[in-house]
Amino acid sequence: MIYGHVEVDCDTLDDNVLIKADGLPTYNFANVIDDHLMGITHVMRGNEYLSSAPKYNLLYEALGWTPPLYVHLTPVMVEGTYKNKKTGEYQMAVDENGSPVLDEHGDPVKAIVKRKMSKSQGDPSFEDLLAEGYLVEAVINYLVLLGWSPRGEREFYTLKELEEAFDLEGLSKSPSFFDMQKLNWFNAEYVRKLSPEKYLEIATPWMAKVLDPAKFDFKRLAELLQGRTEVFSQLPDMIRFLAELPEYSPELFANKKQKSTPESAKAALEAALPLLEGIGEWTETELHDRVMEAIPGLGMKNGQFLWPVRIALSGQMSTPGGAFEIAYLLGREESLRRLKKGLEKL
Repeated sequence: MIYGHVEVDCDTLDDNVLIKADGLPTYNFANVIDDHLMGITHVMRGNEYLSSAPKYNLLYEALGWTPPLYVHLTPVMVEGTYKNKKTGEYQMAVDENGSPVLDEHGDPVKAIVKRKMSKSQGDPSFEDLLAEGYLVEAVINYLVLLGWSPRGEREFYTLKELEEAFDLEGLSKSPSFFDMQKLNWFNAEYVRKLSPEKYLEIATPWMAKVLDPAKFDFKRLAELLQGRTEVFSQLPDMIRFLAELPEYSPELFANKKQKSTPESAKAALEAALPLLEGIGEWTETELHDRVMEAIPGLGMKNGQFLWPVRIALSGQMSTPGGAFEIAYLLGREESLRRLKKGLEKL
């Protein structure tokens, strides 16, 4: 139904063995009987089995039955390393002269090849993707579009819509490529469409891997993370800095865009400490209002003040949320401790 009429010379076919020496039927024989008795009308399988179809058809005809319709699907390909199943050896990279390509340590480099996606080669299964924090709906939507086209620009479908739109005519004769970046993009779009309540429900066990739910406001953290989440398994690394301040270089305090220098950063943290120590109610609103009110009197731009404060609180360039959100999540005591440590670095 995909390749059209396929013709094979019978001289190229081996004789079919139907019953083995132990009296048990071979797979090919049992498969034909089983499919017929179950009333199978369409056989959908990988196109590597296309060469078996003539043998099946001869069996169907010999038994006086009508063969099913065949839909031989193209393989899903990936770019990755290839390991020989029998020898256990990887295919290694060679240059234009056929010589091995070596890394900086003088070791041979594994070749990156286009090959069929395979669990045995370390590629993820459907269950693996779900365990990594991909949403079921996103994975299904993406996988359906590998080798099948709805013949339009639209990319996002619910399962019900896919059931209604799917047809065999949209299947491709060409191999499709599994692109993890495209799947991540799909998943991020689905994550953004989740209700805040559903996002929090899914994100909570991932956040709890590195943060104590009794010490941190997970609801507020989820609000900051939802727009940044591609895959839920990324969350622990995104928020690990809240559990423990990572080691960081004082060079992070310098930022050309924010007009922050080591000197201005030192002045900002010296001003931030007494300012934050004097805040009574430790809320985001109070932190924001008091700090933004004080910045003009310090002779600084907003970025000059807030950049070093955020760096001192987080120890990293990129964070979910800014200085006020992070200070609120950390609490008064931990925030002041981290600001003092940042000042020591400067």
